[in-house]
Amino acid sequence: MKKAVIWLMAMVICFSVAVAHGESLPLAAEALNMEALQRYPSYQENDKGRWAVRSNGADALLERFWDEGSDYSQSFLVFTVEAEGDSKTGIWQPVLRVYYAYPSKPLNATAISILADGIRYDLAAQSSIVENGKEKAEMISAPLTLEAVEMIAAVQNAGKVSMRLLGDSTYTTTFDAQSTTARKRLEAASLVALGDAAALLDQAGLENYGLWDRSNAAWKVNYGFAPLCMKSRVELALDGSEIDDEFGMIMKDQRSDASLKAQQALVSAGFLSGEPGKTFGTVAIAAVRRAQKYLGLVETGCADASLMRALTETKREATEENIEYSILEDAAGIQLNRYWFAQGVSAPYGADTARTSGNGDHLLLAADGWIINLSQEELRLFMHLDARVIYEDGYAFDATVVCERDGRSGLDISLLPMAKAPLLIYAEIPAHLAGEDEASWRIEISAREDTIKFDLE
Repeated sequence: MKKAVIWLMAMVICFSVAVAHGESLPLAAEALNMEALQRYPSYQENDKGRWAVRSNGADALLERFWDEGSDYSQSFLVFTVEAEGDSKTGIWQPVLRVYYAYPSKPLNATAISILADGIRYDLAAQSSIVENGKEKAEMISAPLTLEAVEMIAAVQNAGKVSMRLLGDSTYTTTFDAQSTTARKRLEAASLVALGDAAALLDQAGLENYGLWDRSNAAWKVNYGFAPLCMKSRVELALDGSEIDDEFGMIMKDQRSDASLKAQQALVSAGFLSGEPGKTFGTVAIAAVRRAQKYLGLVETGCADASLMRALTETKREATEENIEYSILEDAAGIQLNRYWFAQGVSAPYGADTARTSGNGDHLLLAADGWIINLSQEELRLFMHLDARVIYEDGYAFDATVVCERDGRSGLDISLLPMAKAPLLIYAEIPAHLAGEDEASWRIEISAREDTIKFDLE
């Protein structure tokens, strides 16, 4: 008990310092301008508010893909960067979409690798079959994380760009607008359309978007896999042995000293059983995929120098993030990280929007962070905590305080003693106020006579 009192006193001292210096929250996202996105002919939205859109340049490229593609007897691809999200919560994500025409059978791709001037981006992906009434193609979707967004500019500015699709088999192409082959010129047209796609993403607010963790969670809920991007500089040697591949990958059926060393490393790490050989066969590919899945890497099925280093590095146990709470009397510790504007809010892994504004002319101002119950009884958030959003030091909007539960898949209004959980606070405000650049906003949370304040940047 004495230790608990000392700990609480220390936390109160930390709180006093925090109040003296003030707390401020960064803006994580403006409200989506849905009217601007809806002007695009490709815009689609279902009855649950899930929307998708691509640029006019992407539409023109896909029309050409379907029109000219039927004349080619060989595989080829085009790619676009599109956007999709939830019109209520304002959570959205850029998506790399590759349309692959196959004469015989699809790749069933699970990864895309893009090589731009010696830098390789590996992206987790998922494929499906699409058609235009006459022709079929494999559509491969790779959600772009914050780390992957820089790839767009890198590809636009690169002198040489290549792409590899990885699945049951592989397809590799280098984009060459000067090629004498018609299908190669069509592939290279993807780079031209990329500028139009980048403009669309800017219009959606990409530059100031900071809700990537919620975007990635929503993608996993909707598509069953987590967005992932690995960036690396291509290395063409493995432990002194040459890798004969411009992507720095050891591919299926390659026979080399590098292939042997890769398999030896997989055996040593326990991902491959048996005697390693020089030929990189089906069993070795399966071992690579096991290793990549276990290590949290993009599952390309190809060995490379980065994977070999990951196999030999000492595994570090994950440690819980050190959270600094502002203490609210003896009731709770509160931490807020950011705020944003949207028509609705939900738990990151919740399948549906949980809370929405009740008026089309209103928005929700939302903020998230963490809460810990410091009292000896169950903390009922709607009873024990009072929250409000203050506009220009004079107008108060009542706010709702909830916590996330069940692996962040739902929202709750109570917390057991000493339990901690992700926190979500939201208040309904007039929509036109959200667009005021110089307006001052503040979130206040009170328990009995104690109040903590968070100024919004």
